[in-house]
Amino acid sequence: MFKLFLSTIVLSSSVLATNAIAQAQQNQQPAPAGMQQHMPQNTPSDDKVEKFAVSLVKVEQVKQGLQAELSERPANEVNDELLQQVNAKFQQEATEIISAEGLSVNEYSGMINLMQQDQQFLAMVQQKVEEVQSQ
Repeated sequence: MFKLFLSTIVLSSSVLATNAIAQAQQNQQPAPAGMQQHMPQNTPSDDKVEKFAVSLVKVEQVKQGLQAELSERPANEVNDELLQQVNAKFQQEATEIISAEGLSVNEYSGMINLMQQDQQFLAMVQQKVEEVQSQ
């Protein structure tokens, strides 16, 4: 279950990361040093990991809600335009959640990448997510 959860979050966050990069390029603002690859230089603090875990859980809830809305529609209503609208809504809501938790989209994306590369960080995030979900 948790692996499925993480894989959907990774897919979702890659969309957010792509949008963050595109927005930075549109604004012609270079990404800060160390964020160009969206990867933190060091393991994030416990506070950041806690915020990240809360964000992961809330973003997953939004994703599941939107998927449920789509699944309730007749198949002939689900087209590319609707999927784009739902994706845009997801991106907006996910970005708002991440920001409300005190993280930037770049920090969030960096931690997603770090989870994929660092088993210890992944274990730390899994533990925090389980704590958040049990509350």
